[in-house]
Amino acid sequence: MNFWKTKNIVKLLLLTGTIINLTLFACKTVPGPIYPQYDNRWQLIDIDSEINKNQSFLQFFFEPYYQFYKDNLVGELVLIEKSYIEDKRKISRVVFELRELNKNQNQHVRLNIYKGIAYLDKKKETLDLHFQDCYQYGNQNFEDRFFVLEGWNCDHIVLLTTFKRIDDKIIIIPIPSKDHRFKFSQWFRSGEFVSYINISPIWQGRLVEKTHNKIIFFGYNIDNLLKTKKILKSDIPLHMFAYQSKNDFLIITGYEVNQNLLQILFE
Repeated sequence: MNFWKTKNIVKLLLLTGTIINLTLFACKTVPGPIYPQYDNRWQLIDIDSEINKNQSFLQFFFEPYYQFYKDNLVGELVLIEKSYIEDKRKISRVVFELRELNKNQNQHVRLNIYKGIAYLDKKKETLDLHFQDCYQYGNQNFEDRFFVLEGWNCDHIVLLTTFKRIDDKIIIIPIPSKDHRFKFSQWFRSGEFVSYINISPIWQGRLVEKTHNKIIFFGYNIDNLLKTKKILKSDIPLHMFAYQSKNDFLIITGYEVNQNLLQILFE
């Protein structure tokens, strides 16, 4: 066979294979991000005027729903306010982390973290959580150094919610939608997100483990807060006990607790 003819046939086969691979890859992809029409420039106090203006994040706890984990420990939604200067004006936006803490069949700790952008509509009635990046961290025990076990793009997921004030709590409620654009959110079957209104810069932690000599609470950013802020008040007199923090777990030794929620007031 002629050399140049053979070369052309090889090129054609390679091109055909590339097209087939790209077609198969395209079939496995999911739709890209779905963005709302309204802006995402807002502040946490837009949810409720009693939230402390110096509060940079707001924690909500919920009960995670997963059928393939042995133990579903706690879920936490954190709204985080980010500020920057644009045209000599201070602009605030809100991002979020949706965190689910579980233990697998081997009793190893798994922490799923979903990060994204939070959008608040102009009427301040609907809060849309648009996912961007998702990760799974874990190790055998709470005290171990956590490693990234898996990461994936999740910008096709949108969670529609509304919120309301009940006494001293803010409740965020997922809104079921039959719109096909939100079918990728149907895996999320957890119920309401509950937060106490932070009229002061308060950190909250949920109890995740209790033994005869130590208790462990889980809550966003506790490692950084203990390093940079002064404790003004705590439900537990921490100065009387040995404690440490790691991976957003507050580990207290030598204290017996009868509470599922710990609140700490920082300066």
